[in-house]
Amino acid sequence: MKITTLALTSLISLTALQLSAKTLYVVKDGKFTEHAHRQGNSWKESGQVAIGKNTGQRLAFRHKVQGNEFSVSTKLSLTKLNHTSAGIYMGTEFFGFDGQRGLFTEGGSFGGVSFYKGPELTAGEPFTFVASGKDGKISFSINGQHIVTKPYDQSFVRGIALRPHRGEMNIHEFKVSGTISELEKLNHLFACGTEGYKSYRIPALVTTTKGSLLAFCEGRKHGSGDHGDIDIVMKRSTDGGKTWSPLQVVHDNHNHVAGNPAPIIDQQSGRIHLLSCTSAHHEYAIYQGKGRRGIFIQHSDDDGQTWSSPRDIASNIYPENWRWYATGPCSGIQIREGKHAGRLVCPANHTYVEEGSDKNHFRAHCIFSDDHGKTWQLGGSSAFGGNESSIAEAGNDLLYQSIRMQSHRKGVRGTRYSRDGGETWTELKHDQNLPCPMCQGAVIRDYSQSKRLIHSNPGTRNGRNGMTIRISDDGGQSWPLAKTILNTSSAYSDISLTKDGDIAILFEGGHYAYSQEGIIFNIYPQKEIKEKPAGQK
Repeated sequence: MKITTLALTSLISLTALQLSAKTLYVVKDGKFTEHAHRQGNSWKESGQVAIGKNTGQRLAFRHKVQGNEFSVSTKLSLTKLNHTSAGIYMGTEFFGFDGQRGLFTEGGSFGGVSFYKGPELTAGEPFTFVASGKDGKISFSINGQHIVTKPYDQSFVRGIALRPHRGEMNIHEFKVSGTISELEKLNHLFACGTEGYKSYRIPALVTTTKGSLLAFCEGRKHGSGDHGDIDIVMKRSTDGGKTWSPLQVVHDNHNHVAGNPAPIIDQQSGRIHLLSCTSAHHEYAIYQGKGRRGIFIQHSDDDGQTWSSPRDIASNIYPENWRWYATGPCSGIQIREGKHAGRLVCPANHTYVEEGSDKNHFRAHCIFSDDHGKTWQLGGSSAFGGNESSIAEAGNDLLYQSIRMQSHRKGVRGTRYSRDGGETWTELKHDQNLPCPMCQGAVIRDYSQSKRLIHSNPGTRNGRNGMTIRISDDGGQSWPLAKTILNTSSAYSDISLTKDGDIAILFEGGHYAYSQEGIIFNIYPQKEIKEKPAGQK
C-alpha cells in the first residue's frame, strides 16, 4: 500500500490534532487538581466538594483552549440564591447563575447584559452547567436544558474561571475539554506577592531626558485594597527596558497610604518631579468629611537614583468643599509648544460637595506650575462625572484631556480641550471612538508628528479587560489605529516613548485578575498599532 507524502502529512497532522484534544479537570471529586489556579484565600476542600465564597475569589483553569471547538462543564451548588452574581467567566465574557432576574450573560461580544429563563435553581442543590463553543458560537445549558447561544469568535479562550462573588460555591467537578495549551508568560515587572508586597497597582511611567525608563506604582503591603500600608515604589532601566534596578521605595507614609504617583519630566532642567497623595483615612470616610488627603511633591536630580523628601503643596490647590483628592494617577507633562511652554501640568481629580448638601460629585481637574514645581495653581474642573484623567499636548497652545467617567458614563471615555495651558477647558464630551469601562487610561504626545497622540486603556465597554493602544494623528478627534495587547484582565496603565520612538507601556494585567497578578511592562513599535478598531469608520 502506497501512501503519498501529502496523505502522510495529513495523517500526521490529524493524529497530532487528535492527540492534542483532551479533557483536564480543575476540580475532580471535590479535590483541586494541578490545573487549578485559586485566586483568593477562601478556597478549600471539604469532603466531596471544593468551596469558595465572597468577592475577589475565582477558581480558574490554568491553561487556554482553542476557541474553534471546546466545552466547559461544572457540577456545583450555590449555598444561597439572593442576587449574588455568582457565575463563570469565559475569557472576557460572563455567564451568571444568580442575577437580579436569574440567569444572565454580560460582556462586549454578548451585547451587554441579558437575562434568561431556565431551570429553577435551588439553594444547596447541585446542578450541571455546560458551555460548548464551536464555529464562532457558544451555547450554554443547565441540567441539559439549552439556555442561549451567543456569538463567540475567539482563537483561544483564556481566563475560564468560576466566581462566587457575593455567594458561596460548592464544586463537585469542573473540567475543560478541547485543544489545550499553556498560557503565555506575561512580563510582570511588578509581580504580586514578591519583593515585600502582596499586590501592586496604579502604574506610572516616564522616559527621562537621559533616556532612562522610570516605572512607578503603589506597593500594597497586605492586599489589593485601596487603603492600608501602601508605598510608592519604583524601578529604573537604563537599557530601554531590557533590565531593571531592584525595587526602590520612593515614598513611605508609615502604616498609611502614599499613592497616586504622577511623575513629570522637566525637559529644560532634567529634574524629575513626583507628585503624590497620602491619607490616614479610608476613601469612604473622606467622602463623608472625616479626614483629608495630603498632596506632596518630591524630585530627583540624578535621573531617578535618589529622591528628595516629600514636600506638602496642598495649601492653595485643595479647597475646603473638596473631599476626595488624587493626583494622576499617571504621568504629567511639561508643555513644550506655544505661549505656555515650560509649564508643568499634572492631571488630578476630586469630589466636590455643594453647599447645603453632603453628596460627593466626581470631577476631573488639573494643577499647573510656572516656576518648575515650586508653587502650584488650580486648573479648570470638568463637569460632574469626570474622574481620573491624563493630559497631552495636542498641538500648539492646545491640551487634550482623556477622562474616566465615574458617573454619567456611556461605556466610553470623556474628553475635553484647553487653549490656555489648563486654566480653562471646553465642555466635557463622550468620545464614542474610545470605548472604556469605569477605569483609568493614559494619553501621551509623539512630538515627532504634528498632532500624534497615543492612548491606552481597557478597550471594552464592559469589564476591565482588553488592554488596547490607539493612535490619533489629528489631536484626538479620531482614533483610526489600534492594537489589543492583552485580551484578558487589565486595568490602569501609563505609556511613554522610548528614546527610539517605540511605545513603552506599563499596565495592570493578568490571565485571571490583574490586582492579584501584577503590573506588566512591554514595548511595541508604532508600526504594530495598525488594526482598525471594530465599529469605527
